[in-house]
Amino acid sequence: MLAFYNDPEGITAGLVPTVDYYNSTDTLEGYFSGIVASPDGVILAHFDPSLIGTDVEDLLGPAVRRATPEGTWISADDNPVDAGAPVTMRMWVADVDGTLIGGGWYRLADSESSE
Repeated sequence: MLAFYNDPEGITAGLVPTVDYYNSTDTLEGYFSGIVASPDGVILAHFDPSLIGTDVEDLLGPAVRRATPEGTWISADDNPVDAGAPVTMRMWVADVDGTLIGGGWYRLADSESSE
């Protein structure tokens, strides 16, 4: 999935400037994100490499376990109060044969210091 979306010759190549614009903290003070987690909750893919190998519940809260094959919305209100958890978040997460796949937008607590 990451190779497909990051291929500079691929069909999504024209989206790179748009993604860069919306991922700029000058634009939204937050990030669009995609996430993939294994059936045991380990994050396998995320734009922040430091999160790979960590538990998806630590980032998105226990509500992530409510994901169904049809998908579900989770928000920052579903997260435990934790300095590393997003303070503003809206993610669509689907359970695809046990693998959690999601996309959405969030801003981490340490991003607030720039306000």
